[in-house]
Amino acid sequence: MNKMPKEAFWNAVYKMRSNSISLSKYKHVVLGLIFLKHASDTFMAHSKTSKLIIKKTQNNEKYTTNNLVWIPKESHWSNIIQQAHHPEIGQTIDDAMVGIERRNITIRGALPKIYTGLDRFMLGQLVNLLNGVDTTKIQFSTLPRVYEYFLSIFAETEGVRGDEFYTPCSVVRLMVEMIRPSYGKIYDPCCGSASMLIQAGEFIQRHANKKDKEQICIFGQELVETTWALAKMNLAMHKIKGRIELGDGLYSDQHQCLQADFILTSPPLNITSYKGEILQDDKRWIYGIPPLVDVTFAWIQHIAYHLAPDGIAGVILPNSTMSLNTFGRGNIRKNIINDGLLHCIVSLPGQLFYSTPIPACMWLFSKKHNTKNVLFIDARSMGRMKDRTHRILDNIPQIATTYDAWCNHGYKDIIGFCKSVSIDKISLQDYMLEPWRYVGEINPNDKLHMRLDLPITKYSERQCKSNMIRETR
Repeated sequence: MNKMPKEAFWNAVYKMRSNSISLSKYKHVVLGLIFLKHASDTFMAHSKTSKLIIKKTQNNEKYTTNNLVWIPKESHWSNIIQQAHHPEIGQTIDDAMVGIERRNITIRGALPKIYTGLDRFMLGQLVNLLNGVDTTKIQFSTLPRVYEYFLSIFAETEGVRGDEFYTPCSVVRLMVEMIRPSYGKIYDPCCGSASMLIQAGEFIQRHANKKDKEQICIFGQELVETTWALAKMNLAMHKIKGRIELGDGLYSDQHQCLQADFILTSPPLNITSYKGEILQDDKRWIYGIPPLVDVTFAWIQHIAYHLAPDGIAGVILPNSTMSLNTFGRGNIRKNIINDGLLHCIVSLPGQLFYSTPIPACMWLFSKKHNTKNVLFIDARSMGRMKDRTHRILDNIPQIATTYDAWCNHGYKDIIGFCKSVSIDKISLQDYMLEPWRYVGEINPNDKLHMRLDLPITKYSERQCKSNMIRETR
């Protein structure tokens, strides 16, 4: 039997949405059911083959076994199926969620309990559809892949609001491949649905040794409660332990003492001003007080403050951060550059994000490779159009291996693409950071030659094939 196209599976779920429920709420209805089925199926399969470890404490029981979610009997998926067409199916699902939270402290308060009162025919159809899902016959390896795919489609469908809970997959992969998290503490201060933390965790599983894998600690914070819940479920589905806190990382930092080895983050691109007057004397502003009209310079210094002495960080920012000088922006940027913190700037193509077609950029900070040079990469012309409005960045290996070569050995400047520039020369440009200022221009007739000259290693060739497979799932 041929595998069901992922688009067909999404269409089947989307068509079941009742007119009485908004798309933003339907997202939580669907993703909650996917989580429930996956957690139940995984628990039942594991309980048949392994001995579950039960640890009793004075106040409650904690169940641990390879980061699995413990599913009490009343929350088993089989009970949901039996009640699929019962008038009280919504209450049955809510009760199942409550039962799971009662036994699993790490996801307590995160599961959606919104099913009571919803259209019972819609819920019954969704339950039956998911019950018939054989993940070996869909273009996904596991239900967590379904969860991630649906997150991306909901983000794309919701448009401007999409970037609030989901960073496009190709952007996340680029950041992960460049900073290469492999040990210690991983942190995302505005984690959304935890897509960056998930991909960082998967990278670690592929590349880190056993000892480093066991010592990895995941930290995150998210402002929006419903998105925080999505993040908690996402980590649980991928069997990744993490401390994801609820709240605004700038005003109510829940990880004040954290010194992270790797930081990956993408603050919302459509939010600019903030109530910075209450943070004027904050200890995080080591490079200058952020302007009240631009929250991005607060996030930049928040990241620098939480970076360990040998830490590496990547952050997605608006292009304006590379050049605006007003309201003290230029001085903050100058201080960061002169301190040797800034390591690399990548200008990204437009139409990567759901909230805006405007291009963004990636800043990489490194306390591990503190140098007197900055690498500039101009990737504005890279990628391919997924449809008329959205672009996918599929040149990740070329960019990542260029940065890796610059950090280690074998790097060469490529006109029109990359340039290593001294801080002294950056100062002559008034500390402006747009890569086009430094990489130079090439003859349009040489563009193909330039692309073929990009450093392609065996590693990057493997990644090219891997990326193509992931995008076509």
